[in-house]
Amino acid sequence: MPELQARYLDMDGRPTGSVNAFSSPVARIRLRRATGRASVDVTIVRRFSPRVLLGAVLLAMLIGTVNNALNPNRVPWMGRPALLQNLDDPEPAPHLKGLLSGVRYAWRELGEQATTIAIGAATILAVSLVLRLSLKCRWGVLAESWFRVGVAAMCVAAAWYKVKNPTEFAMAVAQYRLLPAPVVRGFSLWLPSMEMVVSAGLLFSRWSREFYLLLVGLWLMFIVALAQALLRRLGIACGCFDIPGATSTGETWFSLLRDVVLLVPIAYLAFKAENRFLWRPAASP
Repeated sequence: MPELQARYLDMDGRPTGSVNAFSSPVARIRLRRATGRASVDVTIVRRFSPRVLLGAVLLAMLIGTVNNALNPNRVPWMGRPALLQNLDDPEPAPHLKGLLSGVRYAWRELGEQATTIAIGAATILAVSLVLRLSLKCRWGVLAESWFRVGVAAMCVAAAWYKVKNPTEFAMAVAQYRLLPAPVVRGFSLWLPSMEMVVSAGLLFSRWSREFYLLLVGLWLMFIVALAQALLRRLGIACGCFDIPGATSTGETWFSLLRDVVLLVPIAYLAFKAENRFLWRPAASP
């Protein structure tokens, strides 16, 4: 068997070491020279950049801190948000009934927004045709780019009310009764800032895998928080896109179903997508 000498490259393309390829788990192997020789040069590209992941988390912490310091609706740095009285579900129906009400709510919303959805789909198709002709984009690149734009827009919309009203969002987070009281306010400052950072990363950077991975973490947090609130019948609103949030159990179930459905393509792209800018082919290492 020919000896394969491999070089580790970081996500910026700089070599960080060498290793025998057969003794190392690899994310992707690219042969640099043709076979037929006793040894060939192999490039091993790390799938995720730890510096990008850590930098995004720290940047979100910084933004959340600055926002709270300058925001007239700032949350106190010390203490804990008050817990409201647990009202429970107004109608403690079986969970299956609540799930079905979420499906009915989604179907009703789909019907009410059918015209808007059709116009948006037609616009996306027209713009995609222009981009395909002008930039020579493959359909797969176009589809993934539109998905990035859509998810980023959703995160910005979700973060906007939370960034403007840190005190109200901290109160909403406390009602989930999931986090230790001392960390609720810090988490409520970090979360919307993290949504904004991830959105900017998906829209303006080539580190798509890293920001998809961060998005997977956010989506899992949303799913766990909503699921445990529904199962424990805490009777609280979702608060995803507005601080008051959902006004019925059906809307909250719909939010959970929406997040579960979206988690599938987000997780897939986190591990399968190529790092690249929007509308552009994959960036070479």
